[in-house]
Parts: sequence; structure tokens; C-alpha cells
Amino acid sequence: MSPPSDDAAETRDRPSDDDAGDAPAGDASTRYWIVRKAVEDALMNVFWTIVSLALAVALLWFGVIAAIGAIDGSLVMIPVAVALLALAVVTLAVALEIPLPLVGD
Repeated sequence: MSPPSDDAAETRDRPSDDDAGDAPAGDASTRYWIVRKAVEDALMNVFWTIVSLALAVALLWFGVIAAIGAIDGSLVMIPVAVALLALAVVTLAVALEIPLPLVGD
């Protein structure tokens, strides 16, 4: 896909006298690149949110497994379970943009 050429402007792209819009008139090529960048940013945000949620689920899973191992009597698994569960909660909060108490503004 390539941007439209600058000399192929349509009549609807030209500003009219009765157009009282707030945005400055731009050519089709400029609008193409702005929309392309916005869509790319949105898709990257979706991708990284899914990756963060997958990481949180994995940390939660391994934290539960470590907690089950701590029940069997392994004292090393208790701090591992607590650390993994805490990381899972923080990762979920960051992925879902939930404000955490005592952190940030």
C-alpha cells in the first residue's frame, strides 16, 4: 500500500469557504501518514497488552505451583510463590492500566 500522490487531490479534500473546521487543511499524503502511524500505534498497544496478560497468567500459574510446593514442606518455595504471585498482580495491573495504591501519583 502506498500513500496517495500529492497531485491527485479530490474535491472533498479541498477546503471550502463555508468550512469552519478547527483542524488545518492538509494534503492527502500527510493525512495518510498520520492515520498509518495511529493505526500502527494502536495495533502495537493491543499486541503488547496481550503479551503482558500472557506473562501475568504464566506468573500466576507458576506462583500457584510454587505455593502448592510450599505446602509440601519446602521452605524455599514460600518466598518464590510470594514473589511470583506479586509479579503476576503487578503485571496484570500494568496490562489493564489499573492504578496501584502507594505507587505513582
